[in-house]
Amino acid sequence: MTASQKNNYKKRHRLLFEKFRADTSTLDKGDIALPEAVNLEVEQAKAAQSEGTISEGALPEATPSEAVPLEAASSEAARVEAEKIKALQQKVMTDMEAKRERKAKMKEEKRLADAKNEARTSQKKKDIESEPEAEVLTEGSADTPAASKPKKSTLNLKSTSNVMAQILETSSKNGVARPNKPEKEEGEKEEEEEEEVLDFLQKYITSKDRGRLSSRDENLRLKEVHVPLPPVPRVAFGLDRVLFNPGVYQLRDPRSLVYNFDPYLDQIMPVTEFDFSTLKPYVTSSQDVTACEMTKKNEKKYYGSSSSMTSVLAHFHYLLSAWRPVDTSKITQGFEDPLRTFTRLLRAPTAMFLRYKEKEDIYAIDADKEYDYANILMNLGKSMEKQLTMPKEQFERYRRSDANKITAEEEAATPESYHYSTVGKFLMRSQLDAYDPRLPGTGMFDLKTRAVVSIRMEATEHERGMGYEIRRRYGKWESYEREYFDMIRAAFLKYSLQVRVGRMDGIFVAYHNIERIFGFQYIPLDEMDQALHGTPNTALGDKEFELSLGLWEKILDKATQKYPKKSLRFHFETREDTVPYMYIVAQPVTDEEIEAIQTKNKAHIDAIQDRLLNPEQFIDRSAEAAVGEHESAEESADELEEESEEDLDEEDENEALYPDEPTDSEFKILYSKHSTEAEFLYAEAGSAEAEAEAEAEPVHLKEDPSAESLADSLFPKEEGEEASEAEKAEYDPSFELSQAPEPPVEPTKTVPKRDRPNFNDYDENAFGMALVVKSKVNDVPVQRPTWFTDGDRWTVDYELNELTVEESNQVLRACKKRRNVALRKNVQDHGRSFFTTLKRVTDRGRAWRKRMDEKDRERGILVYKDSSEM
Repeated sequence: MTASQKNNYKKRHRLLFEKFRADTSTLDKGDIALPEAVNLEVEQAKAAQSEGTISEGALPEATPSEAVPLEAASSEAARVEAEKIKALQQKVMTDMEAKRERKAKMKEEKRLADAKNEARTSQKKKDIESEPEAEVLTEGSADTPAASKPKKSTLNLKSTSNVMAQILETSSKNGVARPNKPEKEEGEKEEEEEEEVLDFLQKYITSKDRGRLSSRDENLRLKEVHVPLPPVPRVAFGLDRVLFNPGVYQLRDPRSLVYNFDPYLDQIMPVTEFDFSTLKPYVTSSQDVTACEMTKKNEKKYYGSSSSMTSVLAHFHYLLSAWRPVDTSKITQGFEDPLRTFTRLLRAPTAMFLRYKEKEDIYAIDADKEYDYANILMNLGKSMEKQLTMPKEQFERYRRSDANKITAEEEAATPESYHYSTVGKFLMRSQLDAYDPRLPGTGMFDLKTRAVVSIRMEATEHERGMGYEIRRRYGKWESYEREYFDMIRAAFLKYSLQVRVGRMDGIFVAYHNIERIFGFQYIPLDEMDQALHGTPNTALGDKEFELSLGLWEKILDKATQKYPKKSLRFHFETREDTVPYMYIVAQPVTDEEIEAIQTKNKAHIDAIQDRLLNPEQFIDRSAEAAVGEHESAEESADELEEESEEDLDEEDENEALYPDEPTDSEFKILYSKHSTEAEFLYAEAGSAEAEAEAEAEPVHLKEDPSAESLADSLFPKEEGEEASEAEKAEYDPSFELSQAPEPPVEPTKTVPKRDRPNFNDYDENAFGMALVVKSKVNDVPVQRPTWFTDGDRWTVDYELNELTVEESNQVLRACKKRRNVALRKNVQDHGRSFFTTLKRVTDRGRAWRKRMDEKDRERGILVYKDSSEM
């Protein structure tokens, strides 16, 4: 019995221990092992038995009739006692042998693993170093009952064997005899679970790479690259007040109808009026000479921009967080929406290009544009960014009809501002939108223009969703709460990653419906982290970001070792399972093949852009022309005939990933005619709110009756507006300045169809991988880190499995199909009733806006001024 065992038993059974120590006084205390003590006790029992036999011989002679039973009884007792001693000794030896066998088995498994992969050697060394700590005997487990209350002894002290057996039993219950048994069983269980994660892929795995990343790895720290920084714009119109006020800052107070900012912001310049040709074109990573030179100078291997990297980094978030549900604690209980996952579009597989730069011997990361679409939101993002950061006189110079219109040369003379950062072998570029020195950190923040739900659901045909209004703070419809909830599920992950790449403080959001701006909100990074990681402490998100780049680096290194000095196309997808895992497929491609993929739908995208800016020149303006991808029934039937039986499983996966999605025809029906299935959630006009507005005192700001009011310039009356009630219901929300009518243009243009993707190509060079990770926080295994601080240590044990060429092609085909379903079709998370209600809300929003414009014309508008200026 070791010293630790003695002390532990002594604390719980002091009286019995004293008796046991007296019985074993001949032993050298603390230096004799438990099996030796048992053997010694056995010898003492035999000696006692022999002494008993001698003493029996000294008794008076018994009669023959009495001698036989007495001798038989003594022999039987000795036999029973000997069997007990033998059983006790066998039990102890069996336990020791089992323990040795378990150790030998674990060592053999480690040896075999090391033979398969040299990378396992370092991990084995760490395990061996941790084994001595596991051998240290504890003073009893946490579940051991308290020994303060004395209990009646149940030990049979008349037999040494009984004492030893009960000591062993009691010690085992207290976690002393075999303290490592629970840990061993738990470790074996974890190894079994790890094997079962990719059990269905075991026969397709050709090699395994194992390793460990730590949040304290200095190489994975985000570091600034110091470069000269041109001036970064600041928000105009006094919008900096929004930066220091949590929550939504409404452009116009809905109760008093007073504008909190310049009413010029109320109306958005139509895309048909803004001259986009003067703006500088976007420069991709592979075309950025400056970023390429800086990558070479800083001795990095890969470089990319925030826009080309965030879609892949999102899938690493799914993997490392084990698909953590979003935190909607900031949403009120009245907002009844059961969805707590990311949107299907965000969860879809993603793709990227790793383009090799031969001269510099480095790689550039470009986004895959195979499924790029043109829509009005892409244009508005550019024009509204100018509107929010410029005085209105300067912004008006971007209007096509302005006499002092800005030229492309003037725009090109204004330098762009970027932040450059490094993590591991990566150099990252982030364009800077706005700056305020009073914000924490660098003071930089991103500008985001957020369209309302009706526009986002049909961005290619935005006219259907125009008219939807934001009228209140809370509620399922027409509220800022609806837009915030949708941002949590669809945009916060991308926004937070862009903020981290650019070392910014947060995002400035402008809520709009294409026609007008409703309000503004500044959302710092810690608020986004609360929704994504469940904690406002940004340490967890920061470490996940760095570990994601570390895992990504391992994947790119493995692929570039397989195909050195070649450009590669990657597909990434994190699969939802009990233990999530990630599929990665790399394909070597030439520059010509990359160009063909990136530009195969360029004609369609350019035509859509032209149609948005010059709609009068196009013959067909229907949804089919905008999307350009709806297949005929014959094409669909032919495609189904080409599907082989082995593809049924992949089709089932598609159905499971996107259940109950409305088809294109259903979606068009919901927007094309009025439905009575769903009830509108708000009261008709004439409610208390409307009556209160009608009773309000009219306020006129103009003194000269003949002068045009600000309300008239903002809300011009349309010709024939009061013709009939039917015409009033068809409110045209477009805002146009009065100008000389242009001669009509004969429409002659059409939008070409998009090319259909091909999923059946077999690539003999496809390089597939499956990634599995296991997280530990402060050496404790966890499914995902929850509450994490800067003082904690997060380690990630990863296993990167290489797949066969056949399985790589199967995975690639399935990824492409799932990506096509998500990006090419109109995939939504809601059913038909949602869109029916949305259609009715949009229609009523148009009618409400028309009444509000009429009231503004009648009574004028009020603009906020400081009381000291009045």
